[in-house]
Amino acid sequence: MRFVDILYGSIEMPDWIIPFLKIPEFARLRGVRLSNVDSYEFKDFGGATRWEHCIGVAHLAIRISKKRNLSKADSVHLILAALLHDVATPPFAHTVEYVLEGYDHELESNRILNASDSDTSNPGFVIYASQLPQFRNLCVKVSKLIGIKINPDAIAEMVTGGGDLGFLINGSIDLDNIDNVSRASLFLGINVNKMIPYDIVDWLVEYNNPPTDLENTNNKSVKEWISYKNQMYSKFFSSNDEELGRQAFLQHLIRRAYKQGLSKKVIVWNTDEGLLNTIQSFSEKHLSSEAVNIFKNSVPLHELVERYRLLEGPVKIIEIPIDSLEDFKIIKNPSFASWLEDQISTPTFEPFVMVNAKRFNDENSLFNREGGVIQIFKLGNSELKSGQLPKWINEEGATNLNTINSKTLNTIVKRKVLSEMPNKPWLSLTTKRKDNIKANLEGVGNWSFRLSRNEGLHSYPATFVHAIPATLINTLGLKGELIIDTFGGTGQTATEAVKNGCKVISADNNIVATMIAKAKLSYLSKPQRKFLLGIDESAISRSNKKFIPKVDNINRWHDKKTQQELSGILSFIEECGNSKTKNFLTVCFSDILTSCTARKGLEHGYFADNTPLSKADDAPQYEDAIKHFINKINKNVAIIERFYSYFERNGLSAESELSKAKVLHLDTSKSDPKAYGLEPNSVAGIITSPPYLCMADYTLGQRLSYYWLFPDQMTEDYKCEIGPRRSRTQNGIAIQKYFDDMRNFAKQSALLLKQNGFLSTVIGAPIAEAYKKSKIIEELDVIFKQEGFDLFWETSRPISWHRNHGYARLKEERVAVHILR
Repeated sequence: MRFVDILYGSIEMPDWIIPFLKIPEFARLRGVRLSNVDSYEFKDFGGATRWEHCIGVAHLAIRISKKRNLSKADSVHLILAALLHDVATPPFAHTVEYVLEGYDHELESNRILNASDSDTSNPGFVIYASQLPQFRNLCVKVSKLIGIKINPDAIAEMVTGGGDLGFLINGSIDLDNIDNVSRASLFLGINVNKMIPYDIVDWLVEYNNPPTDLENTNNKSVKEWISYKNQMYSKFFSSNDEELGRQAFLQHLIRRAYKQGLSKKVIVWNTDEGLLNTIQSFSEKHLSSEAVNIFKNSVPLHELVERYRLLEGPVKIIEIPIDSLEDFKIIKNPSFASWLEDQISTPTFEPFVMVNAKRFNDENSLFNREGGVIQIFKLGNSELKSGQLPKWINEEGATNLNTINSKTLNTIVKRKVLSEMPNKPWLSLTTKRKDNIKANLEGVGNWSFRLSRNEGLHSYPATFVHAIPATLINTLGLKGELIIDTFGGTGQTATEAVKNGCKVISADNNIVATMIAKAKLSYLSKPQRKFLLGIDESAISRSNKKFIPKVDNINRWHDKKTQQELSGILSFIEECGNSKTKNFLTVCFSDILTSCTARKGLEHGYFADNTPLSKADDAPQYEDAIKHFINKINKNVAIIERFYSYFERNGLSAESELSKAKVLHLDTSKSDPKAYGLEPNSVAGIITSPPYLCMADYTLGQRLSYYWLFPDQMTEDYKCEIGPRRSRTQNGIAIQKYFDDMRNFAKQSALLLKQNGFLSTVIGAPIAEAYKKSKIIEELDVIFKQEGFDLFWETSRPISWHRNHGYARLKEERVAVHILR
């Protein structure tokens, strides 16, 4: 199949891909614009669609597949991920994401491709033109035709950046944004060199991980692409009031329809024109009694849609600059615009609020350094009669005139916004907001996240999958807020929190865990990473060997030559001057310790039980510790660079964002706000997974790391551990102590959280016979209630893969959200 393309001239698609162009998931995108609005000022941009953009991305995927000499299977998966990466893009693209709190089209694209249930999609949902999703069935059919097994889960994973090649679809600079920026710029009248996308693709061929530090790149094509991106966003931000007003008008239409009861599914799985038709025909008889009272005197939706279609130009009445990027992040939450509209609306005045981000800078830099503006529009003329406005505005205006001038109105509303920003009333737990949050939590489905994998720098027992905190942050509306993980482990919550613009503290009583979390959350510069990747055997061999643990059975854990190599590595690390680099290398060293034993690859229970050899072994074999160490360094640098690329993709500095994370080594069940460096009742949410009773030995499971790195700390950390597996033989005492420790945890959480703050926990009950009658979860809920928490929502999630809690594998665990009274 050959396509004529405005950017590439001619595009040829292999025959096997043609059926995928016609599945309903993809065909819907013919009716979804590339633009966030049916643009007026940028008349040509208003016609480009996501369908043609996705074909362009697939075209680039074909090119890079050939350049990288990928296997046919890898090539097929990459091309399909490129083609289908936008399948869940809603009508008018990101406009819906500015209105619907908690909706992310990339995550939803992943879900629809892997057939997960959510509040916006499921395998049995009519997705477009009365058709069910067909992607997975088509994968089976095409697999037979081309003789390659197409794995739809692998494609779904790549859409969100997973797998070895996922960074080419979702990375710092990837096939998606290469085409998107170049194509949009072309339609906006920017003078685009059409060879730039090809040049950047050819440059990407050399990378096995997402390129980072694009701010300082020497590649001319990448620099030119960055200039297109800045010009593009500059044009959007600085467009005329009629264009901006139509964006605000459209957001308001969707926002009001959603408030009146139009479902997320109907909004998302639609086309641009289809959504307008749906809103226009949305009958007043569907409204709840509450909605009827709110909107009974408002202009009917069908009339508003008609006025929008007839290009009625709203007028701007208020503009409030928010220069600080951090302040701007506070109001980017869709709830803010909804709240502000409610604050200034009356039965005779219906404003359209838009939060307009300044996603460009004058230095042609990749990073956003400024915030943006709040803009408010209305239909009709710019004159506002005082009788149309809310009472609080008239009181602050203190005028006897029939009209209020725009300058005064701007001052009053600006003062209101700035004074309320610290308190964020738009996040107040009103009945309506509670209902929305519950719907979002229920809409996640079974919470199994079967395709999610933690990409850790270091093995660690029983870490919860990163998708859990990521989803809780999103569904609870905690983006940009202060979050704590009081049993932080290796920093899964903290990692997702900083990705969502949060300030976060990750605390744990295990020093190995906090060492790992610090390595992930401490920014390493490009020169530091270059130094790490340059470490070789000769550099390590020059170090003075000076430390081998003085424990009785060290010779049963490690071969003597291996011991000497480990000692040399440790000596080399100690000679490294920079604390961040040293900590990173120490994590790499710590993680290879188990690989240098006869128990390599086995669960932590062998290490917890101090059993270095099986009965069949007399002594450990030699393991090349230096080789393990260098391989681990390379692997871990790749992991952190993928992490950093997330921020660069979103125009943010990884160094700046990671500075918002803090890692503490604390006995968290007994630590008050002062120990965290916080004021009491200042935390918006605690997202954590407390230890499960008698199911894991966190300290003893890291025995070798303590022997080599923290020989004086193991006893102390073990004393602070809650419910260790080692206490399982004293079940009566263990249960009571567990409940006492969890009560302390609840008490400290109540001191940390704001009123109506969220305590989100993931907890499993032991399955051993001795504990089955203990009703652990039920008793914990009683304790939480006694300490001031009400159970808001809960679900049982199946554990689908790696979360090993000792010798027994749980089948399910409870995810719950409590609210502090």
